[in-house]
Amino acid sequence: MITQAGAAGLTEVRVVSHPPAEEFYRRLGAVRVGAVAPSPLMVNWERPELRFTTI
Repeated sequence: MITQAGAAGLTEVRVVSHPPAEEFYRRLGAVRVGAVAPSPLMVNWERPELRFTTI
């Protein structure tokens, strides 16, 4: 995904993760840049927002 994003000219890819999956993305090189607030009725918990850099 990161290679294809870079080839397409993107400099970063952002991921909004399920909280238990955050460590998986971090092991792959993502950096936490924030959090997405809960959306009642759909999601009742804060979700980590992570960024992969393509360059």
